[in-house]
Amino acid sequence: MRTLILMAGLLALSPNAHAAEIKGDAAAGKKIFRQCTNCHRASEAKNHLAGPNLWGIVGRKRGTIEGFKFSKAMKADNSPWTLKKLDKFLRNPRKVVPGTIMQFKGVKRKRPRQDLIAYLASRKD
Repeated sequence: MRTLILMAGLLALSPNAHAAEIKGDAAAGKKIFRQCTNCHRASEAKNHLAGPNLWGIVGRKRGTIEGFKFSKAMKADNSPWTLKKLDKFLRNPRKVVPGTIMQFKGVKRKRPRQDLIAYLASRKD
């Protein structure tokens, strides 16, 4: 099985990024992402669903994608999404961003969460 390893080099997209290593299988993550597709896309298309399009999320400032109205809670900290921040957020979104309107309760298990992050990190130009 092909494993995508994302390390600090990818985090160089942001000068404030913290070193982290996410080991995940992007192909497995694509399957996990299916549960997100009622609300999110991860494609080059500029349109959104109930949630924002997640194309290019790694390195993008939180709450800033054009054409989507984010909650005040999500816009409160517009620092870049790093792999480490995505890991924490996807584990428990409401704990990391109190007041978020996202209804998803999170991916508690580490391996599927890392696979999902590997998939999201692969969705970029």
